[in-house]
Amino acid sequence: LKAGVSMVWADGPIGVSMAGFSEREGLETPWSGVLKGSQGFYGRSNIKALAFEVNGEQLVFIKSPFMCSESYLTYATQRVLREEYDTNLDGRVISVAGHSHHNTARFWPVPAELAVVGGDSFDPEVAERLGRLLAYAVKQALDDLGPAEWAFHAIDDWDPADAVYRDRRPVNDPLYGKDPR
Repeated sequence: LKAGVSMVWADGPIGVSMAGFSEREGLETPWSGVLKGSQGFYGRSNIKALAFEVNGEQLVFIKSPFMCSESYLTYATQRVLREEYDTNLDGRVISVAGHSHHNTARFWPVPAELAVVGGDSFDPEVAERLGRLLAYAVKQALDDLGPAEWAFHAIDDWDPADAVYRDRRPVNDPLYGKDPR
């Protein structure tokens, strides 16, 4: 097993609308759509990539700060990896997102009527920029590949008082409860 990690800043562009801010006041900018544009950054968010390789086969996980993990960005990431880095990871990029409402929107190709849902209207230039940024994070993780080991450990009933981990929406899962491990 080989593994590599990377972290890159998810900056800008300043002026792009932020996901989930349908009613917020803000600026009209060249980067904003239906939602208002951002005015800067309060804190820098990042993209993390974790690459694995076993017997020449590679798999990559990406964690982004965006509102959602969207297939359009995954496909753009894979395309950039092929075209710019001569790396084919088609079907081997798994992405998750932190569901931030304080980060870039306009990468989700939904109909314009749904822009106020929170992702704003689609902008292919924003999506392309983000795809390139995600691909860069993946490339950095691949360049960091080195010998690794994998292990896990389970602890039964690790939080019996629900002080750390609790099911905050029990009404949506009446057939099962919290996994105590």
